[in-house]
This record gives sequence, C-alpha cells and structure tokens, in this order.
Amino acid sequence: MPILESFLIDHTKIVSPSIRKAKVFKSIDYNKKNNVTIFDLRFCKPNIEIISSKGIHTLEHLFSNFMRLYLDKYSNIFRILDISPMGCRTGFYFIVIGDLSKINYYNIIIKFWKKSMEKILFLDENKKNIPGANIYQCGSYLLHSINEAKLTINSIVNKRIHILYNKNLFLNKNDFLKDRF
Repeated sequence: MPILESFLIDHTKIVSPSIRKAKVFKSIDYNKKNNVTIFDLRFCKPNIEIISSKGIHTLEHLFSNFMRLYLDKYSNIFRILDISPMGCRTGFYFIVIGDLSKINYYNIIIKFWKKSMEKILFLDENKKNIPGANIYQCGSYLLHSINEAKLTINSIVNKRIHILYNKNLFLNKNDFLKDRF
C-alpha cells in the first residue's frame, strides 16, 4: 500500500499555528506555470489539541469563504481550488493552482489567514452569519457553532504563524515501517 505524503511527516515536530508547503505537482494540462500546490495550515498541535466538530465545520464555511474573498485579488497569479478540513481536526488543506514563483506566497497566505480569523471573531452566534448553513446547501447544517470556531481562533490569533519545511519534518523510514502490520 502506498504511503501518503502526510504520513512521512513527524507530527510530533509540527507546531501550531503553522503553514507548510506539503506538495507541488503539475496540473493535468502540463502547463509549467500551472502547478497545483497543497499547503498544510495547522491550527492545532497534532495529538495535543483538536478543533471541535461544530467548530471545524463552521470554520470550513467561514474560513474558506473569507480566504476566497480576500485572495481573489491574486486570481491572475493563482486560484484556490479547495480549502478542506483535515480528518484529524487539527487544521486545513489549502490547495491552489498557478505560478507561485514570483510572489511571497507564505506572507500572502498568512496575512489573509489572520485577517479571516479576525473577521470571524466579530461574528455573533447566528447561523445566518455562516454562508451555506442551511438544509439546502449543507449536508450537516445543524452541526455549526461560531462560538466553538472562535475557541480555536482565540487560541492562535495573536500568535506568530510558523513556516515549516518538509526537509525538517521527514520521518526516518525505519521509524514508521517497524510499526506497520
């Protein structure tokens, strides 16, 4: 069975909040300028903290919406393909397509990540403040809480967002192969 990229990373070395360029690959059209880049945006320290179910679902709606809104001004350089919560509930995958080589993408993403979190902090606990949180647009429209999203945001909004590099996080193959079945 192939090993996923994220399983090659030592999660004990991941700090939060942090951003990591997890993977880059060519888009299907093989245009050299259209790389698909997957970022790991870590809100919580793995195996220590998690985002509640309602909190991460609400962040999925709000954070994704605000990031798209703020980053639209860079649409001539890159476009957001997806912003998805991690199954472990410690952060989000942020997936873009485009040529990031001519911009300081870490600073841009961090700036608007913080701006999105600050915007969420000013919302009151009202489902009308959550885009798509209704029976017609959401598969679990009752599973939302702005207050629970704020609990996660409050714990990181004033912290420095660290930039992590894969080369510093790779596991030794012997360490993870010995635990496999």
